[in-house]
Amino acid sequence: MVVGLLLLVLPLIADAAAVDAQAGEKSANDKSQSASAKKSVPFCTAISKTTGNFYDLSKLSREKGVHESDFHIRGHDYGNNFTMNICAPVLAPPTDIMGVKEVSNVSAYYTTEKGEKFSIGEVAQPPAFRGRKLVLEYSDGSPCPKAQDLRKSSIITLVCDRELLTDIQLQFIAQVHECAYFFEARTPHACAKAGSQGGGADTLGPFGMFALIVFVMLSVYFLAVSRRRVPYVHAFVNAFFSLIRKVSGWGPEMVAQEKPTARSYQ
Repeated sequence: MVVGLLLLVLPLIADAAAVDAQAGEKSANDKSQSASAKKSVPFCTAISKTTGNFYDLSKLSREKGVHESDFHIRGHDYGNNFTMNICAPVLAPPTDIMGVKEVSNVSAYYTTEKGEKFSIGEVAQPPAFRGRKLVLEYSDGSPCPKAQDLRKSSIITLVCDRELLTDIQLQFIAQVHECAYFFEARTPHACAKAGSQGGGADTLGPFGMFALIVFVMLSVYFLAVSRRRVPYVHAFVNAFFSLIRKVSGWGPEMVAQEKPTARSYQ
């Protein structure tokens, strides 16, 4: 009887062991794939988990031998000015930063009116999405004045701005208890790249869309000129800009076309 029970139980135990082995192998493969995926992500880039769009911020990072200085941001009402790099330590870290031993890793700091320098963080991780916001976090800065066990940190929100004439526009937003600092960076590099790793595609901005509309209208106009259909195009253009004026209150003044006068025949 006992032998019979053993013969029935042994195959079940073997099957369970095989299932556990397969599960362990799958988990190990998943971890290795996840690690390889992280390694394959280029420097200072991000992929949106919701859209799959790819964002490349590497051109914003200042490099020694290529750029002369870091980014400098006015603190305005805070009273202190900031020095910062993107995704990398500052090019010329000061040697007298308060409460920091390894100054070579400092990615952002500020200078007080007295000349004291405080680190507001090092690069903790690559840029990532918090919901729909692309952010870059710096941590492990100088000790916070009201809580010595905490360290100053920064959060930089990266906003897509295709119409910006420069690579980046950095602005200080706010600080909390002189421990957490918030910045906004407007840059065209925070826009999804067309045909890249994440499958995202660029879209036209407002001025780009307006330029496209003007181009189409000019194309239609010259096509009409070539086919001697100018009066119809004039009517279409006048109607188009009249619609714009009614909707937005803006638009070039249209010159009313003179009505043809009847010719008298003697």
